[in-house]
Amino acid sequence: MPRIDWGSVEESEGMGGIDTLSSGAYECVITHAEYRRAKNSNNLMLEVIWDVATGPKKGFFATDFFANKPFRHCDRLMLEGQGLGFSKHKLRCLADWNPNFKPTAAIERDESQPFVGKRCVLLLQERKYTYNGRDQSEVSVVGWLDREKYQAGDYEVPETRDERDPQAPTATVAAPPAPAPDPQLADSDIPF
Repeated sequence: MPRIDWGSVEESEGMGGIDTLSSGAYECVITHAEYRRAKNSNNLMLEVIWDVATGPKKGFFATDFFANKPFRHCDRLMLEGQGLGFSKHKLRCLADWNPNFKPTAAIERDESQPFVGKRCVLLLQERKYTYNGRDQSEVSVVGWLDREKYQAGDYEVPETRDERDPQAPTATVAAPPAPAPDPQLADSDIPF
């Protein structure tokens, strides 16, 4: 039986030990950018993959768990059709956070690489949900903040959407059989 120093173990609670990213404003960095066509409209867009750049959640998406899940931390800047106004705002925010960077010039040259490494502040909303009997969490970008609004605190953090199914049976994992008690172990050896 393992000997565990329970005094040095920090107690935690939450969503089954999963680290989550809660709703809020985060300073982020673009880690990948690429031009794509939207599936439903075939309109051109710039898809950016981002990660948290500062604070205790820095590098949140840099784990193996998210390696093949870029959809969990991406945003799109539409370059055709509806949504150009939103894209213009995002590009202005990028220019604001990255002096001497001209995002519109990079787009005109069909270059996506200049976006990599650029900073931005994203307003994220967490969504908690139940999938296959397990509680899950994901975030979506609900806004891009310019320097003035962010520093003045002139934004509202969206409430976390809790769509978990309280009636869903929790997924269970069969526990290994209990080890046979050690006949030489005295009650005084048990730390609790």
